[in-house]
Amino acid sequence: MHSNLELVAVLADKLTAPVGGGKWALREVSDVKLRAFTPPGVALEIEARVKHVSTEAATVNVETREGRRVIGHARVRLVSEVGE
Repeated sequence: MHSNLELVAVLADKLTAPVGGGKWALREVSDVKLRAFTPPGVALEIEARVKHVSTEAATVNVETREGRRVIGHARVRLVSEVGE
């Protein structure tokens, strides 16, 4: 799950900046599902997809797979954070 959130952070840096010139900040992680035990050393694929984006918030779905088998899923909400 940590790698999933790192991927979302990379994607957030590539999204159009929110209103006010701020940055996207992780606000909430929901609908987390871990479907299978994965032993150390197994290669997994992670995919992050922007589901919704507005001027003040964005939703990203992130999924982890081993081949066609879904290992985990989460929904991440990003919000505008104005820098100081």
